[in-house]
Amino acid sequence: MAIDFTQRFLVLGVGITGASVVHFLRKQNAWLRVADSRVGHESVEKLALQYPDLELVVGEFGEQLLDHVDVLVINPGLSQQLPIVQAALERGIEVIGDIELFARVVDCPVVAVTGTNGKSTVVSMLQAMGDCSDRKILCGGNIGEPALSLLEQGADAIVLELSSYQLESTRHLRPMVACVLNVSEDHMDRYSGMSAYAAAKQNIYFGASRGVWLLEDALSKPLREDIESVAVSCEVPATGVYGVRDHWLSFGEQPLFDLRQLASSGAHNELNACFAWAMAETLELGTEAMAKGLQQFKGLAHRTELVAEIEGVKYFNDSKGTNVGATLVALRSMSSKVVLLAGGDGKSQDFSPLRSALQQCARALVTYGADGGQIAAIAPELTPVFSADSLESAVNIAKTQALPGDCILLSPACASFDMFKSYQDRGRAFVACVEGLRA
Repeated sequence: MAIDFTQRFLVLGVGITGASVVHFLRKQNAWLRVADSRVGHESVEKLALQYPDLELVVGEFGEQLLDHVDVLVINPGLSQQLPIVQAALERGIEVIGDIELFARVVDCPVVAVTGTNGKSTVVSMLQAMGDCSDRKILCGGNIGEPALSLLEQGADAIVLELSSYQLESTRHLRPMVACVLNVSEDHMDRYSGMSAYAAAKQNIYFGASRGVWLLEDALSKPLREDIESVAVSCEVPATGVYGVRDHWLSFGEQPLFDLRQLASSGAHNELNACFAWAMAETLELGTEAMAKGLQQFKGLAHRTELVAEIEGVKYFNDSKGTNVGATLVALRSMSSKVVLLAGGDGKSQDFSPLRSALQQCARALVTYGADGGQIAAIAPELTPVFSADSLESAVNIAKTQALPGDCILLSPACASFDMFKSYQDRGRAFVACVEGLRA
């Protein structure tokens, strides 16, 4: 479905994504109104300076913003349950996001990846593979550059990381391959339950030619019966399934890549490599480039990143672990006893799945932040639990509990916004605290 740029657009929410929508629509000479609720915010002021003639409304979203508007382009961080969005729907105004806008104008092959955990790593592995090939593969979306910013860079293919928020308003994306890595509880402050959250993830398969999913996770399986279905398994792969067999990334019994050459270690990254390989084969990047990319990819910042080893204790930064599922993966990737630092904005999650993992591998648990008490409440009886009033205090407490050979792991299982600007900001703060221990 093509987009009609003679229509009149309201862009709701300014930020990296919103700014990319504004830049794109300005290039199309479209009628444009922009609104943001944050008075004096840096991103709003920057946009105002860049486009002095832009109709930019700041403050509470009033229904008058919808006057003369045909299409509302909503920032993915804003809920579609907002009164102004519901009023737009009642008026017959189309509500879309930046990915839907991208979908209607993109003219090169697209690979789309979502999942509760691992999507940034898998997309970055695909980028590394693309960089080693003779083709121009660009990656963006929920990681790196916004999707619309990639359109004018002349890509042979575009790989998008997509969140459930972005997928809520996406209906016409036609990826050559789409992937749901996994679905576990997250963003329960936005969704009515797991079925609604999983349904948002399933939107990625609509229009896709091929679907890649996790065999052990039924919620990741494409519901469409007309899609080519490709499974990746956590177990030794059966015929026609990707997985790990005798340290080799394999397709059934066929060995494809020696995972001992993988630069980013851990069973979770071996599984991520299987997903990336399955999608890279669709892109026809070539096995040499795919293998070289995996050999060179060293992992992401703030994702089980080794910060330092001090007095025999290793400190790991997994600030990107913003939900229970991610923290479970991080805990299970550690090879020794762990002092876990966890807390923040829990997004109405159920923390109880952490209990058994803590029982198996935790030396101690240190909680902090708005929902730290909820995490403390699920700790096993024999696990020492400490409460800290700051991240610095949490690191200092953890230091007193760890024994030589242990790991101190920041994997919060929560969003960062109660105390920090972002998970990156939280990760940098943790690194600074660890560096302070050397002084």
